[in-house]
This record gives sequence, structure tokens and C-alpha cells, in this order.
Amino acid sequence: MATSRTTLRPDLQALLDNFTNLKNVYLALKTFCNIQDELLQYEKAKSSKMEEEMKKMTKTFSSLEEQRKTSIEEIRKEKEELKTALLESRQECNHLRLVYVDRNIEDEQICRLQDELEVLKAELILQEERHKEEIVKLERQYIEELQKYKTLLESRQQYQSKKQKHPAIDNMSNQPSAIIKTKNRKKKEKPSFRQVHLVYNMWPGLNISKMPKVIVTDIENEDDIDEDTSATAKRKKRLYYEDKDAIIDI
Repeated sequence: MATSRTTLRPDLQALLDNFTNLKNVYLALKTFCNIQDELLQYEKAKSSKMEEEMKKMTKTFSSLEEQRKTSIEEIRKEKEELKTALLESRQECNHLRLVYVDRNIEDEQICRLQDELEVLKAELILQEERHKEEIVKLERQYIEELQKYKTLLESRQQYQSKKQKHPAIDNMSNQPSAIIKTKNRKKKEKPSFRQVHLVYNMWPGLNISKMPKVIVTDIENEDDIDEDTSATAKRKKRLYYEDKDAIIDI
């Protein structure tokens, strides 16, 4: 027995087609919103991790600052001790010279003491110069380390501020290959905007606005998103197909 299909009136058929298009657009926008939520969660996790790294860097910088201050203080104490020792040596030398003069010490002993005194002075001068060089070296190292960590902190802060203004800047700067790959696969991943334009032109009163395009840069979740999109498309095909055998009585 041959089946016949009931033909709807043109206005009812157009209305049915419009609502079918609206349903397809709604499902596409729902999938798009789910992808946006996943990207937002990923960015939040990444931002938290970056804040932890900045805290660690700040803590390390403070520790280095304390070590520098401690080292400089120790070197200053050693310098003061050397000055005191030098003064005591000079006083002792003067005292010995007076004693030897009073006792008519032989010239040989006086020369020997003078030689020892000169050697001691030379050693003290060398030691003082060595300490000065160590102080200069430590100050240079501290300035270099301070500049390095300052540069790192400034770059992190600039990057953080840029990322807060433009959330997709990290993915666009660190994963250019993923952006190119995503652009090549846009036709498969993004929903059909042709239907959105069609519905907007046919139903201007619905106030339908265009959604911003999304660039998927998470390489690890890219396959999962593809599987979800393909599964949704399959479900659409299974749930919404044209039944030519059904007879509808309006």
C-alpha cells in the first residue's frame, strides 16, 4: 500500500522550517557556550598557577635580599676588627720602639722588628683590599640578581595585566602552531553561522546577536572537543531527521 505525505500550507511550512532552524541555532549556541566555559576554567587554573609562581619568586627575592644584608654586615664587622687590630699593632710597635730605644736595642733587632712591622702592614693592606674587592663583587652580584628578578617580576606583571585585559593573549603568543591548526579546522569545529544570518534576516524581532569567534588553543583538550562536537552532530542527525512516511493532520 503506497503511503502519501500531507502537504502543509506554505505559510505553515515556512513557520515549521523557521522553528527548525531556530532549534538548530540554539543547539549550536549551547555547544559554543560549553566550549567557552571549558576555556574559562582553563584560564582560571592557569592564572592561579601563575600567581603561585609570582609568590615564590617574591619569596626568593626577599630571601636573597636578607642574605645580601647579612653578608655586607659581616664584611663590615670584619673590616672594623681589622682596623682595630691595625691600630693595636701600631700602638704596640710604637711602644716596643720606645722600649728598645730606652734599652739601647741593637740595630739588627730594630731592623728585624721594622721588617716584621712592614710585612704586617702589607698583609693588612692586602687583606683590606681583598675585603674591598669582595664587597664590590658582592654588591655587583646583588645588583645583577636584583635586576634579573626585577625584570622577571615586571615581565610577569605586564603579562598578567595584558592577560587580564585580553584572556586569549597567552594562547595566541605561546602556541602559534595551535592557532594555525585551529584556523585550518574551523570549518569542522565552529557552528554554522549561515543559519544565524538566515534566522536574523527572517526574524528581526527576536534580537539575535552574533557571538564572538573562539580560537581553541588548548591542544590537550582539542581532541575531546572534537569528539564532543562530532557526538553532538551525530545526536542531531539521529534526533532530527525528516520522516517522510509520517502523516501529519493539521
